[in-house]
Amino acid sequence: DGFEDNDQFYEGNVTIDRSEIDFTANFRLRFRSEASSSRDNLLIDDINFFGRREDITSKPSTSLVPTLSIMPTFVPSDSPSRIPTQSPFKTEEVTITFDDFEDGIGNYEAGPINAGLFDAENDEQHTPGGSSVLKIKGRKKTTDPDNAASFYHKQDHDVSSYLDVRVNFFFLSPSYDRGDSFVLEASSDSGQNWIEVERWTMDKDGFEDND
Repeated sequence: DGFEDNDQFYEGNVTIDRSEIDFTANFRLRFRSEASSSRDNLLIDDINFFGRREDITSKPSTSLVPTLSIMPTFVPSDSPSRIPTQSPFKTEEVTITFDDFEDGIGNYEAGPINAGLFDAENDEQHTPGGSSVLKIKGRKKTTDPDNAASFYHKQDHDVSSYLDVRVNFFFLSPSYDRGDSFVLEASSDSGQNWIEVERWTMDKDGFEDND
């Protein structure tokens, strides 16, 4: 059975850590549809890409405190000990890119066909905020499926200083059928090679997170 009447926005929330991919200065994200027909639409909105890194302002400071012996049998230390005077370092989250697509495609680039902006202002498929979203169609009739049914960062982003990165977004699939899926991918070499970090597949009860 199909899901032609699917009108529910889902929230995607994915964490990517260093064990999955190299964190380089040439990092990019890509959303790619694997729906079976060019009539199968996927709408995506409010993509927040941010990283978690060490907060240098919260690093423990050190003070030089001589180690003193209180018993004659103890030998004093030749050098002072460094004793932390604060708790271990904290982390902070930093926005790398954020796009709500109200003023254009922003930090992304759409594939040559089957992807682009969609104005939902007068449509029943209301967005979480605003009226413009990214739309990706299925890939059945495309000559270059990987690029055509996708959109991706058009510039590199330096994530080398982050402990991990996270992607938060909203998506709606008004015409996905059971078994249709889309993936989030990442590249550490300016888009020359991509690895899959998360996959969502339409099941009988809605979307399933497959990773």
